[in-house]
Amino acid sequence: MTIHPKVRVRNRSSWPRLRIQQFRHQSLSSHRRHGRWGERPAEMTVNGGSDKVRSRVMTSAVIAVAVSICLTTGCQAPSAGTSAQPSPTTPTVSASTGATTSSANAVAASLATSPIAVSPLAITTTRPCGVASSAPRIDHVVWIIMENHGRGQIVNNTQAAYFNSLRKKCGYASNAHAITHPSLPNYIAMTSGGTQGVTDDANPAAHRLSAANLFSQLGSGRWRTLAESMPSACYTSNSGTYVPRHNPATYFTNVASQCATQNIRLTATPSFSAPFTLIVPDQRSNTHDTSIAYGDQWLARFVPKVINSAQYQSGRTVLFITYDEDENAGNTSNPIATLVISPRTPAGRVSTSYFTHYSLLRTTEELLGLPLLGKARAAYSMKGSFRLG
Repeated sequence: MTIHPKVRVRNRSSWPRLRIQQFRHQSLSSHRRHGRWGERPAEMTVNGGSDKVRSRVMTSAVIAVAVSICLTTGCQAPSAGTSAQPSPTTPTVSASTGATTSSANAVAASLATSPIAVSPLAITTTRPCGVASSAPRIDHVVWIIMENHGRGQIVNNTQAAYFNSLRKKCGYASNAHAITHPSLPNYIAMTSGGTQGVTDDANPAAHRLSAANLFSQLGSGRWRTLAESMPSACYTSNSGTYVPRHNPATYFTNVASQCATQNIRLTATPSFSAPFTLIVPDQRSNTHDTSIAYGDQWLARFVPKVINSAQYQSGRTVLFITYDEDENAGNTSNPIATLVISPRTPAGRVSTSYFTHYSLLRTTEELLGLPLLGKARAAYSMKGSFRLG
């Protein structure tokens, strides 16, 4: 549609009248010079106050853009049933002063629903957190469980340079604790809400568990375990650098029918499409049989695969990286280092709240809309501390 600046445009639909002559260049220039239709500068704090970005938003500029688009592409009414509400990721601009007309409001509303008004999330591997405070609801959870190092061995250790870089860029639970020793009861606890009587590291043949668990809650097609170096799906014996005691789904009899397709070997190009994904590094990558530096280098290669996934880039994924237990079998406090990585989590966020593996389970169940299992009911949730929803 071609519009002459002095022609009154009428549309028989529900879209309000647009009088182009109301927005002539001279009038707009005058209002810009004299500050009419303007707003006070909006102040935004980024990364906990480290940088401040101030922008003066003038409603007249919005109207000018609207008229320009209208003149070049033609003014069209929104189709029937189209909402004038902006999408969750669309920034909105509102004028608090000045005589803004209903026509101007209609133009601004149409811009808000236009594709040109929606910006993609600025997520990169160097800036994975603090970029989407109003991102879509998180509906994908990924866990990476490392092995046998306490908080004091990881935090500020130059051998864990990548882990500590994520600690500064994302969220860090500075008062997180494992449940017990040795490894296996921690894995059972974090997936079922209790140790289920397990006190050792025996293979699944010795512990056939029927308790409700995160895997059985999710059901067919909605969870996935990706185990590095596992010989075949749902493998229940030790083999090379793979051990089943770090693969808790192999212990629960009520998910045995799902195991063959959902408890599989970790590949070079993993999928994170399931609502819940548990990553099980092998005995070298998880630092059990190697150095902290070796495991840190593995994380530096693997974590970007999560961040670059479609699910994370959409703002819908949170990644938790934690340790199963500390290095001291006699330490009942069991302090561990735990990271929370999501686009919604403010960069550098530190929580001193007391969290355990039951907190990890509770938070995951809350995010995925599941009932709370066992001791997860009494554990502190991590959602609020790290702005997960």
